Amino acid sequence: MWVVISLASLIVIFTAVLFVPLDLSFRVDVYGKIKLSGRLRWLFGLVTKDISRNKIRKEKRESGGKIRPGKRPGFRSILSILKTKGLLRQLRILIRNTFHHVKVQDFILDCRAGLDDPADTAVLYGVLGPAVRLIDSPFTRNINLQPSFEGDLVFEGYSEATIRVQPIMLFYPALRFALSLPVMRVIKKLAWMKWKRKK
Repeated sequence: MWVVISLASLIVIFTAVLFVPLDLSFRVDVYGKIKLSGRLRWLFGLVTKDISRNKIRKEKRESGGKIRPGKRPGFRSILSILKTKGLLRQLRILIRNTFHHVKVQDFILDCRAGLDDPADTAVLYGVLGPAVRLIDSPFTRNINLQPSFEGDLVFEGYSEATIRVQPIMLFYPALRFALSLPVMRVIKKLAWMKWKRKK
């Protein structure tokens, strides 16, 4: 009896914890090279995790793990997977249902861009500038677009954003996608490809 009560209590606590919002902040810097970084905050800041490609590589090196590129699936394999009947529809549903529960807390975009022809740059910004200002959103106030008329292809700057989501709200869309027939077909294909490579 106590085992059942303890198990039920753990399930209730785990479910309640999943209702606690999760904040994900990320930043993209484009100054010659693309640098991605982010931070995950959960349980009101009690759980934090920095997400950075360079940091992950450093942790692997420090732990003695070898970083190998691995054998990636070829273009034909990826195309074959994408052609799985019903997969793209299920992906659209997953993305739509996921973004339905995602709330953007903050957004900043500060970039400088230019095309090879300064005239084309002027036309581009003549369209983008007013369009951004006409969008009725508080986030457009944090968008700064600067043209570059140097006659070279230029794109540099940074972007920051923070989104909030309740993990429990993503459980059903993820489960629905994972148990869908197209995903089962993809798993079957991947298992077949892996078996063929081993032969």
